Amino acid sequence: MSDFSSLAVALPQANRHGESESIPLDLAATYSFMFVRRRWLAGGGKVFQAGLMLGTGVFLLSQASSTPNLVLQIAIVGTLLAIGGIAILAYAVSDFLGGLRVDPHGIRVRLGWSGFSITWPEVARWRINDEAAKIPDLYSVEIVTPESRLPLTVPGGRLSAADHHVLRRLFHSFAENRELD
Repeated sequence: MSDFSSLAVALPQANRHGESESIPLDLAATYSFMFVRRRWLAGGGKVFQAGLMLGTGVFLLSQASSTPNLVLQIAIVGTLLAIGGIAILAYAVSDFLGGLRVDPHGIRVRLGWSGFSITWPEVARWRINDEAAKIPDLYSVEIVTPESRLPLTVPGGRLSAADHHVLRRLFHSFAENRELD
């Protein structure tokens, strides 16, 4: 048998989170991470579901007058379906319009109709979970402030693994020694 160990190639070493420190970051720039790049398919599915619910609800409401014995029941079901469709549409907005911005002043997160903005001195502790790039049930980013009882969070599945690495480097630059264990 031949020995293949002489053909081995030494690969560059990365730090404990796998990111390469060789690419410099411009700490004066604003970094934007839009969620639509990873969430467009999920958002499209929500819009489709909302359209089905809203369409069915409106159809039932339009037919309520032609069924005299079931007017109340059809009106209730049609209204609930229409409200559910509108609620799902509002939820889908976070997939298309959501994003995270990091600059020298702080962090701004937009999750559809809600979000938060925080300056770097307000960050007491932070955590970036790399597994959240693959598992949407986990939080990608958790930020603890002295005033809040619960951490400010960014849901998982919205940022890629490369985005997590860049965010970790930015957090280390702007809020070093405050990472949660």
